[in-house]
Amino acid sequence: MTLELGGKSPNIVMPGVDVRKIAVEMHLRWSRNAGQGCAALARLLVHESSYDEFLEAGAAAFDQMIVGDPWDPATNIGPMIRPDHQQRVRGFIDQAVAEGGSKLLEVTRPLPDKGWFVNPVLLGGLPADARAVQEEIFGPVAVIMPFKDTEDAIRLANDTPYGLAANIWCDDPAEARRVAERVRAGTVWINGGGSMRPDAPFGGYGRSGLGRELGEWGMREYLEVKHIQWRV
Repeated sequence: MTLELGGKSPNIVMPGVDVRKIAVEMHLRWSRNAGQGCAALARLLVHESSYDEFLEAGAAAFDQMIVGDPWDPATNIGPMIRPDHQQRVRGFIDQAVAEGGSKLLEVTRPLPDKGWFVNPVLLGGLPADARAVQEEIFGPVAVIMPFKDTEDAIRLANDTPYGLAANIWCDDPAEARRVAERVRAGTVWINGGGSMRPDAPFGGYGRSGLGRELGEWGMREYLEVKHIQWRV
């Protein structure tokens, strides 16, 4: 049996990274398909020295998010898959605000009259145990948290029951490798990584599932192993 059950994937921005070069890309990546992606990197962990600059630079991404008819070529944020899921996603936002969180960045243009749409939003000011930080939202909603140092970043990255994917932005290859080895995720990208590879394993830890698909590891999941022991 193999199960891929989604995640709450961290997107870590280490100190020294030029956030003005990556902020827009990061936001447009987690929000694609209206955030309905199992490995959406929608938990943004940004070093406290870059936090304010990152928020300022990311505003341009929300200007580019066009919510509307998915058949319209200008649209890049379509609807939720079902009306009950639309209400679920909105519930995450409302609860986060009620718990003292803030909408740090959001799309405020009027939504289409018909369809199960939710305007993208970036939530901040939430504790690590908040529902929006811990649970997979599966919508155009991200959360951002500052961290103090590498140990703090790793602690926050691993502080959910999920472990599907992660990304690390870092200018030091050796440091990026050290962090990647300690982040609990089945796939770890560095500096944005690349496209999905059919020869590499994909799967998660904890509530993100079990087993692996793709590559040699995926083939092994279809095999039944027999042990024959011969006494000599």
